[in-house]
Amino acid sequence: MSSSPPNQNGAGWTDSPDDAATLATLVAAIGAQQAKLANSSQTGLDGLVDRAQHQKQLLGAFGTLRIADDVPAAAQFGPFAKPGASYRIACRISNGQPCPQADTASDVRGIAIKFFTDDDIETDLLLTNEGGRSHARNAVQFMAVADIIVALLADGPKGGLATGLRELMSEKLGAIETARILAILVKETKLHHVDSVTTEHYWGSVVQLGQAAIKLAASARNDARRKQRRSSRRQLSSRRLARSPERGAGEMAARRAIVRR
Repeated sequence: MSSSPPNQNGAGWTDSPDDAATLATLVAAIGAQQAKLANSSQTGLDGLVDRAQHQKQLLGAFGTLRIADDVPAAAQFGPFAKPGASYRIACRISNGQPCPQADTASDVRGIAIKFFTDDDIETDLLLTNEGGRSHARNAVQFMAVADIIVALLADGPKGGLATGLRELMSEKLGAIETARILAILVKETKLHHVDSVTTEHYWGSVVQLGQAAIKLAASARNDARRKQRRSSRRQLSSRRLARSPERGAGEMAARRAIVRR
């Protein structure tokens, strides 16, 4: 889906959905990816046709979404039309890969939220921790990158390289866009360490709400982040003690001496 840019005040936004032929092609591509992953001996799916993205669920939970009392007038549309309203939600937090991998592996993390308004209108919110923007500019480009990732997982490096070269030469990507996408993915996966999915920042796409352009974001409360930082420091101290018991014993004795003083 492509969109025209909003004015400075966020108004004038228009969504431009892909045409029927493009959507049909994308649906077929997702099916092909799912089949390829299921039939590969390297993905651990054992023939199971599963999600083409974000296959591994880390957390599934029910909760409550409370709409703030001070929602700007420009955003009081759809599920946000009633400031102060509360909705029961289903939430799914997941890894980004289309097949199971270790939770410590470099990856994008995502949140999917589903709820129904009092008028029984279904709303789905999709967000990732990918730095506030997607690596792809549109759905076609996103699927081209997904084809490469699926080939790497299902066929190994040789298959991934072949698919990558094919997509590189196509109009979907090209050399400049491939370099841009690769830089984003490396930054947001290989170079970004996730201590906990519950303390990450998540962003969704820019969407039209009324006449305004709205960007979704989700972040943990400050007290949750402080708790996670304390936990991380304790884990680091434990690892240091495990690596050097003698040094650890000395540090503990010194701390006790300081406390007595």
